[in-house]
Amino acid sequence: MSHLVIALLLSLVFATVASARSPFVLDATVENTRRSFGFHDILDAVDTLQNAQLERLFSNYTEQSPVNIRLDLRGLPVRLQYGQGETTLNLVVPSCGINRAFRGNTRDDSSHAFERYLKQEGGSELTCLLQKLAQTSPIDPVTGVAGSLFQTMTIADSGLGSNVSSTSADAKIANQFSVLLRFGRYAAHGFDSTVLSLPLGYTWNLSNGLGLAVDFPVTYSETDGAKAYNASLGLGVRLPLSRFLLANPERWEWDITPIVRFGAAGSPELASLGLVYALGVKSDVTLHLTPAWHIDLQNLVSRYKTIPIHAGDLHIDYALENVLFRNGLSMSIMLPGRLTFWPLVNKKLSIKGSFTDTRFTGNEIFGKAYDDVAIDFGTVSQEGGATWENARIGFQYTFSNDFHGFAFNLGYTF
Repeated sequence: MSHLVIALLLSLVFATVASARSPFVLDATVENTRRSFGFHDILDAVDTLQNAQLERLFSNYTEQSPVNIRLDLRGLPVRLQYGQGETTLNLVVPSCGINRAFRGNTRDDSSHAFERYLKQEGGSELTCLLQKLAQTSPIDPVTGVAGSLFQTMTIADSGLGSNVSSTSADAKIANQFSVLLRFGRYAAHGFDSTVLSLPLGYTWNLSNGLGLAVDFPVTYSETDGAKAYNASLGLGVRLPLSRFLLANPERWEWDITPIVRFGAAGSPELASLGLVYALGVKSDVTLHLTPAWHIDLQNLVSRYKTIPIHAGDLHIDYALENVLFRNGLSMSIMLPGRLTFWPLVNKKLSIKGSFTDTRFTGNEIFGKAYDDVAIDFGTVSQEGGATWENARIGFQYTFSNDFHGFAFNLGYTF
């Protein structure tokens, strides 16, 4: 069995490495010469339109040469062209109905005008480009599937304030600080991405099972050298609904957690910047089948909306609004025995397996539906009628029709 697991992990790693492609692929034809180039930075791709770069890349190029370029913009087809003896740069994006001409005294002037268009002058056409990239690009920093802001906000909301089980009506639980390190690899449509995330959280456990939780996950991702960053701040209020219903906490528990979250993502190299806020509610139901066996049912509904950015000459607006539905089922079992070494002396051990389905409705995005299968192992603390996961190590496999990936998790709560 262990050999099968190792073989699966190795196949995932090598499959992503073997299929890697650049975020920006430029297929250019000058006269009768055709060449392709890959770039991880949008500005490097745009610089190719300048005379000096064209002369360096094509020995037969002159300022009178016709140039035809097909640019794969993170998965979105774009066409660029200089006509025979012309300085005008023509831009065509079929999916947005964009057909623009950038007219300069020289081809360098025209390429600079195109660069300004991408940075600040695109207006509603730039909004369309961003929306199409959200639909077609798996590596979009805001909506993609490789450590994007949407993805990390979803994971954070799922874990916010849900680490405590109170099997006693008068349980007293100390406040808790948690830190988690997550490393992942994802492959989608030929893109190979590495993701590193560091979520930090703190929970104030109040009387009668009430709780106030705050977290701050920070994420870094890289695709063929193109770097992206995102972070969010979440706040949730845990309401022990089963306590209000006078349920027996030794048999079952039900917590409702309203959540508000604000996040930001950006990548100069991938030409993306976005702000998102989310309002949602999470339901956690725990069934204590026996003192050792537990089943958890989790449901999360949240509304995601992007926020326009206006700063000086910078105007960016994804104009997206989505509703998230995330439903999960997990089962955990306490293992016999306790640890005998510091700092986990007398801690019980448990193992947990889970399956989670995630779906987005609303505006079309690339990763609108996917599933996770996860398993984790570690220690459990029990004190004063309360139980919580303490030190954990886990593995998660994410898959859909369009992408797959895996992540390793290492977390500690104290």
